[in-house]
Amino acid sequence: MSEPVYAPPGQARDSVHAPADVAPPPSALPAGQAPARRPGRLAGLKHGWRSLNLMALVGLAGSTLALLASLPSLTEAGGVGLFVQDLLAHTWVLVILTLAVGSVRTLRFPAFAAVGFAGFFGMFGLSALVGRPLMSALEQQPQVGSVVVMPVIEEVLKVVPALIVVLLARRREVRPSATDIMLLGAWSGAGFALHENALFGRGGFNFESPPVLTVPFPVMGTNWADGVTVIGAGHLLWSALIALGLGIGLLYRGGRWSWIAIPVTIAAALGEHAVANAFADGTVSVLVRILHVLLLGGGLSTLLLVAGTAVIVLVEWNLTSHRRMTKLAGSFGRSLPPLPPTRMPLWVWGTATEGERRGRMLGVWQAAGSERVKSGRGAQPAAADAGSAPVPQRSEGQK
Repeated sequence: MSEPVYAPPGQARDSVHAPADVAPPPSALPAGQAPARRPGRLAGLKHGWRSLNLMALVGLAGSTLALLASLPSLTEAGGVGLFVQDLLAHTWVLVILTLAVGSVRTLRFPAFAAVGFAGFFGMFGLSALVGRPLMSALEQQPQVGSVVVMPVIEEVLKVVPALIVVLLARRREVRPSATDIMLLGAWSGAGFALHENALFGRGGFNFESPPVLTVPFPVMGTNWADGVTVIGAGHLLWSALIALGLGIGLLYRGGRWSWIAIPVTIAAALGEHAVANAFADGTVSVLVRILHVLLLGGGLSTLLLVAGTAVIVLVEWNLTSHRRMTKLAGSFGRSLPPLPPTRMPLWVWGTATEGERRGRMLGVWQAAGSERVKSGRGAQPAAADAGSAPVPQRSEGQK
């Protein structure tokens, strides 16, 4: 089996020969094209990913056992039956969100499940560890603690896993979709909400809000105070919205207005969280009423999440479509291998190969945007930037 051979534009592939273990010299490569990776490095990477996947599965199994062991004491307030209903309600929302972004997401189930357990155990525990001393210090002003302090602490901690993934991915060739970051936030928020609802004996399916919201999102709560009704989107949707804003604003820094997604999503989620807590406490001040109106009675974050997800799916599907990739590669005298065959549609299940293909293409455009920010260029991607991620050709003898 011979190695991939990189042929300059206009030169036949048969006229370029390279030893099996030596990459072609830089002079033989088109401008901006990186040398081929050696097979030993590829084998090492694959072995490393297999090891990480195995460790993730072992961690998930351990977390599942820990959850089952803690259920009796955790569900004393509402019982195991109510916890199962709440689990099904949150699972329903996660399935809908996953299917909605299936055409562009790059991460797979183990990553999301791991973040869900992190939200259930880690983020909830950290919020209690940080929040209890602050609530004790604000004992004379409990409304400030429940309406201002705790929403900030909880929303910041819930999106920590998603933020870590964004920051680590910004220097990699294969990068996640902004919808991956949204799903990470949703899973973390779901785990957090399940733990909190189990302790307070609440949760389950809620159909008291308008059907257009509660059918796809039955985890939304409803509170009343002073004759006014507020819809609480819940931890899952609030975290998903903030994570979506972080994904758009940090991964696509080249967009002229993409940074606005961060403050808008944070303000909407924090505002609704504060208003929901105020209504739950029965402390509906004039400021809370104003926020209630501005936030559309608690439905603004849900509308922003649906609209923002729809827009970014359309944008990223265009960037990662095979037709766009073929056109881009053709402009550099290269070709693409066919899509891998799958038994199920890629947008339903996805494969590691397809996820890497999408992530590599997204990495091209995200990196190009970052370079435009540094160099002060315009918002449209340049062809040279788009060609920075090489697509290797296969020699005639390679199978």
